[in-house]
Amino acid sequence: MEVGVADDGWALIVRTTCRHLEDNRCSVFGLDERPLKCSYYDALKCKYRVHLGTPRPEEIVRVSAGQFAVLAEAVAFDETGRIVELPSVKMLRELLEDAERARADALA
Repeated sequence: MEVGVADDGWALIVRTTCRHLEDNRCSVFGLDERPLKCSYYDALKCKYRVHLGTPRPEEIVRVSAGQFAVLAEAVAFDETGRIVELPSVKMLRELLEDAERARADALA
């Protein structure tokens, strides 16, 4: 699982494989067993396609569980725990890359 962070919102990204895929094709297409949500999915118009199919999309940052502490540190909260300030995608990407470089240097 990852958190997808964009300037206009966040999304939870769950990486999984459909149990109905056979040879990268839907084995239940057109059958009653096909999940209802699949009938709403249009792969050609999917707005997430560019975000998940591109290693480093410009408009979104994917944050793994191991990187979540960097994200949490970059968010400002008020005294009740509500978010009052979020880093931009550009700033968050820089923070994550700096943290990864520091981790790699520590391992070297």
